Amino acid sequence: MLSKRFEKTGDIHDIQLAVKLAEIAVEATPREYHGRRARLRSNLGNLLRWRFERTGKMEHIQDAVKVAEQSVEVESLDPIRRACSWSNLGNILGRRFERFKSIDDLDRAIKVVELAVDAISDEDPGQARRWSSLGTLLNWRFEQTKNPNDMNRAVDFAYMAAETTPEGHANQAANLNGLGISLSRRFEHTNALTDMEESLDAFKRGWNSPNAQPSMRIKLAINAARFLVKLKNWNDASGYLQGAIEFLPLVSPRLLNNTDK
Repeated sequence: MLSKRFEKTGDIHDIQLAVKLAEIAVEATPREYHGRRARLRSNLGNLLRWRFERTGKMEHIQDAVKVAEQSVEVESLDPIRRACSWSNLGNILGRRFERFKSIDDLDRAIKVVELAVDAISDEDPGQARRWSSLGTLLNWRFEQTKNPNDMNRAVDFAYMAAETTPEGHANQAANLNGLGISLSRRFEHTNALTDMEESLDAFKRGWNSPNAQPSMRIKLAINAARFLVKLKNWNDASGYLQGAIEFLPLVSPRLLNNTDK
């Protein structure tokens, strides 16, 4: 409950207390209950990552990585729980890369999310989220190494995430935005018109997603407008930017909880 309230309010006291209670839960669980302790550690790792995002302190992200690593070391986990633990570790390592730019963190993040993807059937409901995360990580590595294989794989995983997300799903707009970004980055290096057209289409589809959060719709509108400007389609670009402006009041903290922005 505290973590949910923190998502809504951003109150540092809520996340601090949630971390403390999660630490107590881990220590109170008998060591022979390996699976339960691993689940609790994975949850604690996520809470520590959220605390880092709130405080920016290095020791908080280091604690998150350490706890997440402990959660994946348990051999008795079932495939779904192991995939979740690997995915959580990958997300935490990716967050540390964003902050400190260590390519080793990025390489490790990609490796463990790949393990998570390979451990679970493609029909698993959480697979689209893992594909999306992997696509983002590969995009980041491409920016560092310029390896075209990373760029193409990022597009492939972004496609898989976007096209398997049901129409109207809460994550549809974000996954379409990720696909559009991956295609636009490839277009910048290949000048393939198909990539540009499909990127613009992804941004437009995301903009029209019925359950998109206002902040995501603003991002999609801006991304669509950028391509439309390149095409000298001033009227449509202006229309998307005007739409983004109309959504700005809706992301005011006085009107929305953090999770709805």
